[in-house]
Amino acid sequence: PAWLAQTEALVHGPFVVFKDGGQAERYFALTERALEYHLNADDFFGGLEPRGWVPFSDFSSVVVLPHSILFSLRGAMAQRILTPLPGDEQCLRTWGMCLRASLAARLGEAFVWGLPADLQRPKELASKAAGVAAVAIPAAAAEDFGAERPLCQATFSLRANGGRQVEALVCLFGDALTYEEPQPAARWAAVRWARNLAEIWSVEFTQYGMTVTMADGAWLDMSPRPGEPSRTLHDFHEGFERAGVHV
Repeated sequence: PAWLAQTEALVHGPFVVFKDGGQAERYFALTERALEYHLNADDFFGGLEPRGWVPFSDFSSVVVLPHSILFSLRGAMAQRILTPLPGDEQCLRTWGMCLRASLAARLGEAFVWGLPADLQRPKELASKAAGVAAVAIPAAAAEDFGAERPLCQATFSLRANGGRQVEALVCLFGDALTYEEPQPAARWAAVRWARNLAEIWSVEFTQYGMTVTMADGAWLDMSPRPGEPSRTLHDFHEGFERAGVHV
C-alpha cells in the first residue's frame, strides 16, 4: 500500500535534483530497499504512490559532500546530483549517514564520505577517496549528458604522490575536484579520484602547471597539454577562486 512509504522511510525531505540538463524540486524518501521520489511533500504525506524509485542494487556509486549528494546508476549515462534547499544543508549529514548505513557495504570504495567532520581523520578519508571509482562522468563533456557542469575541466599530464605519469581529465566542481583516466575503447570512464575541496591545503601555480596539496599530505602535480598552458591554468586559477579555495 502507498501509505507504507511514510512508515518505512528512514529519512525524507525535499531536494533540488539536477538531471538531463535541467533541475527540479522533488520530495525524496529513503527506505530500507530503495530511494523514492514524489513530486512534492503533499503527495508523500498524502500517501500517493512515488513517481519513481531506485532499488539499492541499481546504485554504482555515491559521493556525500558538504553541499550535495552525487550518485550514479548502473547503465545510466548521467550522474544525479541532489542539492538541499537553501538553509537546509544540515540535512545532508542525516541523509549521508542513512545512505552510508544502507549502501556503504554494498558499494565498498565506490561510497565516498566527504563531510567536514570526517576531515579530522584525513588518512581514513584519503584511503576511501584516493583511487576510487566514485562517480560516472563521460570522458567527453560531462554537461552534455546532464551531469553537474564543472567550473572548468581540461586534460592534464598528471602525477599523484610521485606515482606514474598519466593523461587524465581533471574536473573542478563547486565542492569537489575529480580526475579520470580516459579509456579510448570506451565512451565512459570511471572517476579514479574524487576529493572534497575542503580537504585542500594549498594550490600552487607556475607558468608550467599547478600542484594541489591535500591536508593529509597527498598531492597532485598537473601540467596542461603543450600549446595551451596559459589559458588552461588561468581557467583553473579562476575556478578555484570561484569555489572559495585560496590560491
